[in-house]
Amino acid sequence: MRIDYRWILDYCGRLFVLIGFIGLILLALFSLPRHAEARARLIAVFPIRSTPDLAPRASEVTHTIVLRLAAIDGYDAKSLPNPASGTLGMTAASSGAELYVVGQLLASDSGFQLVLASFEAATDKPVGNYRCSLQTTTQLPEQPDIRTLLQSVSPGASATAAPDTAGGVIVPTGLPISIILDAPISSSSAQVGDTFAFKAAKDVITNGYVVIQKGAQGEGQIALAERAGGNGHPGKLGLQFNWIAGVDGSKIQLTDTPHTDEGEAKKGASSTASIATYILLGPLGLFAHNFVKGRDITLDERSKITAYVDHTVHISSQTPETAQPGFAK
Repeated sequence: MRIDYRWILDYCGRLFVLIGFIGLILLALFSLPRHAEARARLIAVFPIRSTPDLAPRASEVTHTIVLRLAAIDGYDAKSLPNPASGTLGMTAASSGAELYVVGQLLASDSGFQLVLASFEAATDKPVGNYRCSLQTTTQLPEQPDIRTLLQSVSPGASATAAPDTAGGVIVPTGLPISIILDAPISSSSAQVGDTFAFKAAKDVITNGYVVIQKGAQGEGQIALAERAGGNGHPGKLGLQFNWIAGVDGSKIQLTDTPHTDEGEAKKGASSTASIATYILLGPLGLFAHNFVKGRDITLDERSKITAYVDHTVHISSQTPETAQPGFAK
């Protein structure tokens, strides 16, 4: 009996084609979840600011925000600590995030007020804002929708419309602040470690908004104090500026040196390591020995003093800059 192998070969060929087709379908099905996961946009959430008594609540609401954002289709979220150096955007981008969220928790008569703002990690460009009232810090209301943090201004919106700055105006590292001492300080009586008060000499404006009002209070500390001595030894005085109040009541950390976000002092700036500020030996600077021999240094409200923002922060401001009549804005 003669066996016809042609139909066997044809059958086997069809079977192999079917198996290969089924394999391709399975491969596509298994790859779909991975592809969707790869496209998820990561959002970094930095600790929500608050007063010290609300710190535990602020920690709770930070966790709540992360969970709510992570539940949005196409997005993932994680909390990040405030950076020790560099900007929030740099920190968020280095973690792989495309957006980052900052905000503030305030106490109200009915519970809490939560104000949030989101920014592009790569550019620090504002993206969206969110504001709501809370009864509890472990749950956000359904309305308003937190997805507003993920939305930019619509294409049809007016280019001249004022942005919503409820969530935060960027206050950059190194922003100069002219300050006035509340009371005179002299090397003849100052003690290292003593604190002193000062205030903003004028409004501080950035990105078109007032972030520090004229008269805003700040606090500093005596870093160096030496009385004038014999043999023409001049008095020495070094001041450390700790913080000044923003328009939203939060404290903005200060430094006496204008530096970049990378932490490098600008060319020609004094070294904070040696406390070599321009007021160390009085307004004439470090090389004023011959002019202040045997004299104590006294600083008062007439002394021109400039402090600088220590690192980039976000301040809630609803006070736009106002141009003087006749001047361009």
